[in-house]
Amino acid sequence: MDKMCALYVSNCKQEQDKYLRMFVMPHLEQTDVNMTKHGVQSERKLKTVQLMRWLISRLLR
Repeated sequence: MDKMCALYVSNCKQEQDKYLRMFVMPHLEQTDVNMTKHGVQSERKLKTVQLMRWLISRLLR
């Protein structure tokens, strides 16, 4: 990969990280608060949150 491609990929990764931190992570944190606050931990919501966290951890590597 030449230098320009490497720079482009690096910039894309930075933008992706910024998007995840600004929009996705706060939503997951709010979901956790709501689930705890209302005492509702449905299996589906819990699995969704776990899946999103797993995906984010993979994307932020």
